[in-house]
Amino acid sequence: MSGGREKIVECVPNFSEGRRADVVEAIAAAVRETEGCSLLDVAPGDSTNRTVYTFVGRPESVLEGALAAARVAFKLIDMTKQKGEHPRLGALDVCPFIPVANVTMEECAELSRR
Repeated sequence: MSGGREKIVECVPNFSEGRRADVVEAIAAAVRETEGCSLLDVAPGDSTNRTVYTFVGRPESVLEGALAAARVAFKLIDMTKQKGEHPRLGALDVCPFIPVANVTMEECAELSRR
């Protein structure tokens, strides 16, 4: 990713799995394998049983990375068995898109609706 006028978005999804390393890694791999996505951090929490991922890239790439990760999570996380201290809504709990460079909050909101 170079400077200039390139649009850069950050995504910080929270997935409802923080204890099973194989699932945490499978979700991370889905992001890593998405062209144009740079996975910056994976932060699993044992007590909350959720993992926060942070990745950046061009808007379309970040959207594809989020969708790829969600597909993996939906296959591997059984919410009928999921327990943790933090309330959760689903396998993919929240998925914010954050403007980093040359992109507006409205563009990120539009991305989230796709």
